[in-house]
Amino acid sequence: MECVRNTLDRRVQFYEDEIRKLSEQRLMPVWNFCNFFILKESLAFMFEMAHLHEDALREYDELELCYLETVNMTGKQRHFGGADHGDDQAALLNPGNKALTQIVQEDSFREFEFRQYLFACTSKLLFKLNRPFEVASRGYSFIISFSKSLASYERILPFCMREVWVITACLALIEATISHYNEGHVVPDIEKEFFRLLGDLYSLARVKFMRLAYLVGYGTDIERSPVNSASLSLLPWPKPAIWPSVPADASAEVLEKEKVTCNLNL
Repeated sequence: MECVRNTLDRRVQFYEDEIRKLSEQRLMPVWNFCNFFILKESLAFMFEMAHLHEDALREYDELELCYLETVNMTGKQRHFGGADHGDDQAALLNPGNKALTQIVQEDSFREFEFRQYLFACTSKLLFKLNRPFEVASRGYSFIISFSKSLASYERILPFCMREVWVITACLALIEATISHYNEGHVVPDIEKEFFRLLGDLYSLARVKFMRLAYLVGYGTDIERSPVNSASLSLLPWPKPAIWPSVPADASAEVLEKEKVTCNLNL
């Protein structure tokens, strides 16, 4: 066991030294993100195999920060991606959706696929750490951020790409986090926040679904109510600071309204 630990320590030290050297060259013209990524992910793989999931998670978090700085550098035209068949199906929980060799471009990776890949890797580690709440929290923020990126490239992406991607991303995230959630094994405050996040994800999916219906020509069939009209915007409707109280007979009124609607349709 001591030999294994010493070998791991030496390999970790080697990769950390190489990463430090590359980090010091980041502002130089010859700097290449792909080389940096190979070293960082190799280190993350070693940590993961040693069950040091927190350390592996840190490597991926640092990779994402570095990548965002790289793609936001001025003076470089980069291909965003997202135009391949099936790209409208979110892959933010599937790190093996595309081989990394398919998305390499010059000194980096295509943003559309690579940011989803990084999120998928971090989510896998968080699930191993039994933290589905954090996956939901990070996922919601990621979907909002990535949706804005899709909006900036909307003119070159397929029609309704952003709406379909957000819907599938929300539903995939909800399904994955619920399946990993152990009810009763978390403190009440975190449990409450977890279900609030699920509600936000459902709400966001609903917003984009209604927006999609509006864009493809079914907007006139959507009932005009305060909730629905607000949901036709590109962003979730603003939540009130204080929610109004629900009448005791609200359920009965809803059922009565549905009966009237069904009778009219017949």
